[in-house]
Amino acid sequence: MYYCDYHVHCRYCADAEGSIEEYCLKAIERGISEICFTPHYEADPVRRAIDGFVRMEGKLVSVTGSWLDSYFKEIEQARKRFGNQLIIKAGIEMDHIPGMERDLREVVSSYPFDYVLGAVHSIDHTAISSETESSIYFLKHSVSELLEDYYSILEEAVAAGIYNAIAHLDIFKRFGFKYYSREELEKLPKRARGVLKEAIKRGIAFEINTSGYRQGPGEPFPGRWLLEYCVDQGAKLFTVGSDAHRPDDLGRDILKALELLREIGGLGPAKYRLGSLEN
Repeated sequence: MYYCDYHVHCRYCADAEGSIEEYCLKAIERGISEICFTPHYEADPVRRAIDGFVRMEGKLVSVTGSWLDSYFKEIEQARKRFGNQLIIKAGIEMDHIPGMERDLREVVSSYPFDYVLGAVHSIDHTAISSETESSIYFLKHSVSELLEDYYSILEEAVAAGIYNAIAHLDIFKRFGFKYYSREELEKLPKRARGVLKEAIKRGIAFEINTSGYRQGPGEPFPGRWLLEYCVDQGAKLFTVGSDAHRPDDLGRDILKALELLREIGGLGPAKYRLGSLEN
């Protein structure tokens, strides 16, 4: 089976460790054929002092600065060194910020990204994907408000036309199970159904993010129920990613995610495309 990992964070991310070179060596060691780096790009001006930075040469610098020049230089160096053993792609994971589409689009158009992953990490400028911050939002909102808010942002992300794939659908499960029941979190309101159908229509892929196996719910993001819904609605494009923040997590549970996709009928001839996405 073709083995790839399309969600990898290296030390450019303030919360990650390991160089591009170290990840490439680990990929070769583990028999991974293709790897795509996806450093965080979180440019919410309200959260600038919290997570609006990346690490470059051991120092924290603004995410809106020129660090991407260094990133692409390292990618090219890695391709020259490991290109005969490993396919290396330059991606990015962008937190979608409503109202900032022009700025995000400008970044994407300014660099030769192979893959742009869109994500919803924050609602009302509060990180629902963070263990320390998520309670601030969850304690003040009903599950109906959560789903409405989350899918409203996702709706704008899909409409923006910036992203090749949507990262970790239902990421709110990571810490949401502490505040809401599974039955509540697995509801699909009308807006959510419309957003997912629009993403499929536009040819946007759904990522199967395996970090959920080792963090929180013990299942991927999205979970089986939501994957089944997407497949039933005609989804044919999927990517898989470990969301590794350290080399030891590279490729973790990818094969398990692929087996899940096969079980629900989403992995088969003309039913999926793994690896590079064609627009």
